[in-house]
Amino acid sequence: MILLWSTVLYYVPKWTVFAQAFLLLIIPLLLLPMFKMIRKSINSSFSLKPDKYSPPRTESPLKNIRLTGKYDTDLTAIRKVIGGQADVRFREITIRGTRVRAVLLFVEGLTDIDLVVTQLLKPLMLHGIPEEHRTAFLHSSSAMKDYLTEQVMTVSEVQAVTEMERFVESVLFGKTGLVVEGMQGAFLIGAAKGKSRSIEDPISEALLRGPRVGFTERLGDNTGLLRLHGQNESLVMTKFEVGNRVKKDLVLAYMRDIADSKLVEEVASRIQRIEIDDPMESGYIEQLIEDNVLSPFQQVQNTERPDRVIAGLLEGRVAILLDGTPFVPLSIE
Repeated sequence: MILLWSTVLYYVPKWTVFAQAFLLLIIPLLLLPMFKMIRKSINSSFSLKPDKYSPPRTESPLKNIRLTGKYDTDLTAIRKVIGGQADVRFREITIRGTRVRAVLLFVEGLTDIDLVVTQLLKPLMLHGIPEEHRTAFLHSSSAMKDYLTEQVMTVSEVQAVTEMERFVESVLFGKTGLVVEGMQGAFLIGAAKGKSRSIEDPISEALLRGPRVGFTERLGDNTGLLRLHGQNESLVMTKFEVGNRVKKDLVLAYMRDIADSKLVEEVASRIQRIEIDDPMESGYIEQLIEDNVLSPFQQVQNTERPDRVIAGLLEGRVAILLDGTPFVPLSIE
């Protein structure tokens, strides 16, 4: 019996072993709340709230200012705001057949000059307003606006605005502005047409077999490529605007009948809460909407290939396309 107990006690670990085992158990339990607090503080620093040290945003002096229809007053106000910009062009004209003055505003390098000349200057200066329509044209501001939209300007994208801030901002972003004497408000015509590289095979994802097509830096080209590769009526593209000081367009793409509606709503909600001065690249968007910035595991997949994005959308994932970058983040879930 004594020999039995001595044998048992011989194989029983020393008290130091039990102490080590206890410490191995208790230390992670003690460190877990600490790591949770650290992660929470770091996530809050990378949260969707503005940085407390960033300079306060001042309200635009053009806010709540309207385009009155008084040509000299409106033109003076516009020149005061953007007249000193070296790349902004003012082209004052008189509409043929009338004494109505007008001015075209556009940014050199962002505006389609051919569109300005052929679709705006020529119809207004060479054709003008026929005699049988002049009385109706000069009758009221709304009649003038309707006639110019329906009979004179042969462009597909025409938008009437009355807010001075929106008008000036859109002109600086590449649209052509038209202010007409006697017409309350103004027109925003066309879209920005900046220089962009051609569609080519992305270097970062070269393939031996497959389509030699990659995204570019233009959002319109990228959404078009996505439509071309995903010819399905269930493909949904929802547009957002991100950036406080430098505003950029962002498109959330998903398959309506495949993607989880809760996932789409959550991603859209996080995008709408983003507070950043300039989203220069889609990587900024990733960091601001991901779950855990400290996670060593990949939370978002990046790609430059439209076919890979469509494959992900068919798996129920969502894609984010940002203007100015060819890299498209895809959700993992």
